[in-house]
This record gives sequence, C-alpha cells and structure tokens, in this order.
Amino acid sequence: MTLSSSETDTAVSGIQHPVLVAVVVIIISTVFYNFATELVGPRAWSGFPIVGKEEGEWTNKAAQKRWFTQSRKLLKQGLDKFSGPFQIFNPSGALLVIPPKYADEIRNDERLSFNAFMEKTFFVEYSEFSAFHAVTQGEIMQETVRTKLTQALGHITNDLSKEMTEICNDLLPPNKEWRKTMFYGVATEIAARMSAKVFLGEPLCRNRSLVDISIAFTHDAFKAKMSLDRIPAPLRPFARYWLPEMARVRSIQKTMAQLIEPEIQARRARRAELEAAGKPVPKPADSLEWMDAVARGRPWDFANAQLLLNFNAIHTTSLTLTHLLFDLVADPACVDALRKEIVEVLREDGGWKKTSLYKMKLLDSCMKESQRINVQSALFMNRVATAPVKLSDGTIIPKGATTAVPTLHMLDDESRWGARPTEFDGHRFLRMREQPGNENRWQFVTTSAEHLGFGHGKHACPGRFFASNEIKIAVAHLLLKYDWQFENGGGRPKTVDDGSGQNLPDAKAAVQFRERTPEIDIDSL
Repeated sequence: MTLSSSETDTAVSGIQHPVLVAVVVIIISTVFYNFATELVGPRAWSGFPIVGKEEGEWTNKAAQKRWFTQSRKLLKQGLDKFSGPFQIFNPSGALLVIPPKYADEIRNDERLSFNAFMEKTFFVEYSEFSAFHAVTQGEIMQETVRTKLTQALGHITNDLSKEMTEICNDLLPPNKEWRKTMFYGVATEIAARMSAKVFLGEPLCRNRSLVDISIAFTHDAFKAKMSLDRIPAPLRPFARYWLPEMARVRSIQKTMAQLIEPEIQARRARRAELEAAGKPVPKPADSLEWMDAVARGRPWDFANAQLLLNFNAIHTTSLTLTHLLFDLVADPACVDALRKEIVEVLREDGGWKKTSLYKMKLLDSCMKESQRINVQSALFMNRVATAPVKLSDGTIIPKGATTAVPTLHMLDDESRWGARPTEFDGHRFLRMREQPGNENRWQFVTTSAEHLGFGHGKHACPGRFFASNEIKIAVAHLLLKYDWQFENGGGRPKTVDDGSGQNLPDAKAAVQFRERTPEIDIDSL
C-alpha cells in the first residue's frame, strides 16, 4: 500500500508533535532546574561540618556569596573550630577544606586529580578557556616544563641577565635623580620579556605584539573567569558573548594563533629539509620545539599552550617579584647584605656560572620569606576526587568532591617560624638552612606541608625552578644598579586581599628609584 503525500505529512506531523513537546518540556525543565539550583545554592556533602552558613538560612546560596568577600575569615573559622576536614561554598560549589596536617599523605594520591579540578573550575567547555584545558591533555605541558625547561636552566643564565640589562635600560633608564614608577607594571614586563626570551627565542621574543597579548591574557583570563563565577550557570553560555573580557580573550587567542602557527609550520619544514638532506637537526632550544618534541605527532594547540605557559610564568613571577621588592625596600639593612652577597658570588665565579644562583642563599631566603608572608592564595593543592579517598584518621573524601589545603598556617605559626612570624625577616630561612639536616629543606623551590607557596607533591608548580632563576637575576640587577625608597618616605604598600583568597600587591603603588654605581659591572658579565 502506498501512502499519499497528505497522509505521509499527517503521519510525520503526528510523530513530530510529541517529539517537539518533549524537547520543549526538557528545555523548560532544564532551565527551571538550573535556576532553582542557583537560588538554593550548591549541594553540601553529608558528614562534613559547614562553615559560612548562618543560623536561619535554609539554602546555601548566601554562604556561597560570602566567599567573594570573606574567604580568609571563613577558612580561619573552620581551622580554629575543627581538627578535620570541613566544607565551605565557593563559586564551584561545595569545597572540602583539608587541614595542612593531611598535606603529606594526599600530595601524590592519584585519586585526587588536578586535571579534574581544572576541568571542573576553569570553564574548559568554553573555547575562551582552551589554554587552561591544555594542562589536562596528556601531560605534554607538564613534561615540557618539568623536564625540558628545567634541563635548559643551566644554559640560559647569561641570556636572562643580558635580557634584564635591556629591560632596565628600557624601563628604568639611568638617572641620578629620584624618579617614581609603579613597580608592578615593571615586574610584569620583566616576567613577560624574560619568559619570552626563553620560551620563544629570537626573533619571536622581540615581537612586541606577542609580549603585549601575553601580558593582557594574564589579566583578561582571570577577569573573565571571575565574571563567569558571579553569573548564574544557566546564563553563562550567553554571557560569554557579551562580557568584554571574554571578547578580549578571543581576540588574544586569534592573534596568538596568527603569530605561532606559521612559525611552527616553518620550523617543521626546515627540519624536514635537513633530515631529507642527511644534515644534523639542531636540538630543540625553546618551548615551541620542546612541546613539538614532547607531543610526538599528537594533536596539540600550540597557540593556547603558549598562552598558558606565558600566563603561569608572568602571573606568578610578577606578583612574587613585586612583593619581594616592597619587602626589601622596607628593610634597607637586608638590601645592603644582599648586595654584598651578590657581588661576592659574581666575583668569586667570574660571572654567571651554573652554581652562581645557588650560592645566593640569603637572596633565596628573602624570596621564600616574602612568599611565605604574602602567599598568593588562601588555598593550594586544589584537586577533585575521582574515587573515594580514606584519610589516616578514617575520614572518607567522597568521589566527585573538590578539595584544597589552606595556607593560613604559613603566616602565624611561631612554633615553626620563630619570633615575629608575621614580619618579614630575610634571614629566617637562611638560619633554618644552617641547622643540621636542613641544608636543602628550606630552599625557595622546595615544597613542604608547612610552606605551600608552590603547592606540594606531584602537582607542585613545575616552573618554580625557572621562576627562581628569573627572580634572582632580576633582583641582582635591580639592587646593584639602583637605590630604592617608598614615595614620600612612606611605608610598605599594603597587600590587597581581594576577598576571594588572593593576596595581591598594590598594582598602583609607586616606588622611587635612582641610579647608583654598582660594585661590579653586572652588564658586562
């Protein structure tokens, strides 16, 4: 039997009608559920005390909003009240706060996944955050930094020092008169240009557009994430198109791809030509070559990976260097001692040697101390449990829980840090390293449950060795070439607590500098 066209249309419409109704019902139900969830707030984990929820509150939404303004206060309340894990509510939902005493036992637990944390909290489903997704793809990024970059450190010290010479001439030109500068901007430029020198080499590192978008990405990517955090989840797929910071991130990604992709193709072509001609192929000398070698033919987004690499290098180093300079300017005696140490090491070594930076132990101590009292985040060791995890006291972290370890203990534990732990003491870690058995325990790059400045365990910041070298070289130039003081004889600029757990230097704080005659010509070494 053959159906007429009208009968066919009727049959099809009869099928389409309930399907269409079902689709509409699903959409409406999903939107209603999402908005209801937003109104109620995140679901709490059973069996863990809640901090930040006040008496009489029927939902968790108000507690979640408090995170944006009272994060450190809430963490302190929980640590003072409970000996074991507790939960607070942040933009990603319920967060299980694991006290520092558990840090060593969970630091390498494969069931507590950093990759899962990135996927859950950094909106990797949106292309604007593809750079942060790069860290979760096949350990390519981690191997590049942990292995390739770290292995190259002994060969790049002189290059970094020469780059710092150019940066000083550009940003802090010699002058015997006192002048002022907003140092955070200088520190950001230092971190961006020194990183570009190593990551990209010549001539890409001289491309001003590339340096500019790398700096811009460190600011705009954070702003974009924080903006989305504050927007109800059902609206985020639409909000991403009207938020100006998201538009800026898309523009940055496009520009980076236009700069990086042709370079990758050109390098591969040159390598193929050399191999075809039977000529030796130069060893990889920068991050583009390192990532290409580590990827071993696997698909890899070089442009977004480069943005992430630059983001981590610029963000961490610029904040650390700014805090450190502020702490040193407030302690002139420490500056004098550092100048003496730097000059002695460079004279003894006859310039920059592989061991020169290691020998600057007072400088290393100052860096670790500044990082301790200005720790960048109230939470480190961020993870998501991919399976239940039983702690030594029997506490079970449920599958799917987001976890983190607080850093508040780094500031005020007198039993660990000695007298006046809330004050900067540049010699503190030098003294601790002089104790038998602790010669290497308290280096700037060494992690521990007591000092979480770089995290701890398998996922501790892999770029910390490079950051350490950058900062030491930068400080050597800044202290030998210039005198420093705070504007109008004032004190150290206050650290800015943004309310959500970030400890930031005052980006608008000005310091004064003037040329001095260095004890050794660091530019000629």
